[in-house]
Amino acid sequence: MLENYSWPGNVRQLQHMLERLTILAPQGRIDDAAVREAIELTEPRDSASDSLADTEADQIRRVLSATGRQQEPSRQNPWN
Repeated sequence: MLENYSWPGNVRQLQHMLERLTILAPQGRIDDAAVREAIELTEPRDSASDSLADTEADQIRRVLSATGRQQEPSRQNPWN
């Protein structure tokens, strides 16, 4: 699957995708579905009008989905 992608960003794009897959891999396992989703995420979006808030919300949903919606309680800010 990785060989069939054109990699317009060259080696740097491949490196970033592998890092993303490694971080988001549930239980350390990277499967075809995860690779397929990562490739889809690297392709340019049709609409350049997405707001930053929309983009962030989409990313949060993808991460929660990839991690099985596991959320750890956030620590208190030590500077407060």
